[in-house]
Amino acid sequence: MFKIGDKVKFLNEVGGGKITKITGSNSVCVESEDGFEIPVNTTDIISVENNIVSSDKVSQRSEMSYEKQNLSNPKGGKEFIDIPSSSKKTETGFFFGFVPEDSKNPLSGSIEVYLINNSNFNLLYQFGHFNGREYVSQKYGEMHPNSKVLLETISRIEINELPDYFFQIIYFKDSEPSVNTPFNQIVKINPVKFYKSGSFSDTGLFKNKAMLFDLKKQTFSSVIDEISSKEVKKILREKDPVTVKQNKTVIPEIMEVDLHIKELLDNMSGLSAKEILEYQMKVFKEKLEEAISSKKIKKIIFIHGLGNGVLKQKIRHELTTKYKRYSFQDASFREYGYGATMVILKR
Repeated sequence: MFKIGDKVKFLNEVGGGKITKITGSNSVCVESEDGFEIPVNTTDIISVENNIVSSDKVSQRSEMSYEKQNLSNPKGGKEFIDIPSSSKKTETGFFFGFVPEDSKNPLSGSIEVYLINNSNFNLLYQFGHFNGREYVSQKYGEMHPNSKVLLETISRIEINELPDYFFQIIYFKDSEPSVNTPFNQIVKINPVKFYKSGSFSDTGLFKNKAMLFDLKKQTFSSVIDEISSKEVKKILREKDPVTVKQNKTVIPEIMEVDLHIKELLDNMSGLSAKEILEYQMKVFKEKLEEAISSKKIKKIIFIHGLGNGVLKQKIRHELTTKYKRYSFQDASFREYGYGATMVILKR
């Protein structure tokens, strides 16, 4: 049993310090040699003064702390679990993954966010959010080969306001002929992907279907940004094709408008929730009037997401009160889940 004032060493890190606070039955705060107070689990430290832990015991406790999935510490530590051996050879690399409770209806519950090290490298990582002004670290730590770590859990309400994610990765082996170059990665994800059940697939890494991004294969700050309304428009045009006449500009019969604020504005700083909603409704009215005026567009789809439902309710109230001649309904669940409304423009 540890007590305040005990000198200890970290099992899985260099150095040690003195216990300054007992925070729980299995947790304490240790003041390091640099003067920083660090919260740690008692399974991750040993007493220096008493030295009553044998080398076998240290090894056993170290192994336990490696494998334990302790999610109470959001900032750091070796909090990972091993990947089942049957899936280690599916695809090698470093992946950023989203795993919903129900992959058939991803927005019906929470979604777990993982970093996956499906390789033979040891890995040091930093994970955080970028809000357009600063990088905010969320978690950092060390991973052994063929393991995964839970970074955070997001709710369906948070889907519509996803931050940009950033990673710093250092990977290495105990013995190599050359040093690998560390890399940084910023990942921007369009919320529309979460409304498509096809975005999630069997990976062999999780029990449920997952949406994975290869952190090292390509630059996602540009590629994922392109997975937007253009992709949906292409699918819709294939389902409802328009005859193309030579030398004539063809107006598509289906128009799509993404009302997620990140798609409408490059900078949202200083805007209140009320101002954001007012701007989204302004775009809604402008685009609807534009579609009506074109006399070619038969349907217009507004992607509003789920969130707290305020934007969806405002849109439907506007349609019910001011655009009574046009009918509306939920857009294709397969393509958008419950996050879009389709307006049918009768001619």
